[in-house]
Amino acid sequence: CGDGVIQAPEVCDDGNDDHGDACLDTSAVASCGDGFVQDGVEDCDDGNNVSNDGCAADCTGEFPAVCTTGNDPGTNSPWVVCSADANQAWISANTGGNFHPIVICQSLGYNTVGQWGGTCGNVCGYCQGATSCMNTGSMQFDFGNWNGSGNCGADAMGPIICNTVHWTCVN
Repeated sequence: CGDGVIQAPEVCDDGNDDHGDACLDTSAVASCGDGFVQDGVEDCDDGNNVSNDGCAADCTGEFPAVCTTGNDPGTNSPWVVCSADANQAWISANTGGNFHPIVICQSLGYNTVGQWGGTCGNVCGYCQGATSCMNTGSMQFDFGNWNGSGNCGADAMGPIICNTVHWTCVN
């Protein structure tokens, strides 16, 4: 196995040890449920063909991808998914409006809101949350942008910076 020549009992042999392609390093043909994520084919592969465990039976993810973004349906203010799994997702949002967190959670496939608080820190290339806003260096916060030596606020979701609320979505 791994020499590029198919020999019994091998089903395939692509000459490499990569189990992210169509032929596993065990010389078995890759398939959904084998425990290895096929690059460009599967979102996930948890080693079974059972849905409702975070990875569906067809190897598509059952929770939102980290860095998924959207806008609150009532205020049009931005939010971002900081982390997510089958049980919960952390959401960071601009507090400039009255958020509809239950609606946001349900749009992501969760039942309701869990705990409030915490911080996402710097995620998805966005500088946000108390972690990035409590810097007492030469930067000064001014209308959603940092002035001074930092560059927080230069990203596409600048309004999220330093004016955030965080909550979990849960099932």
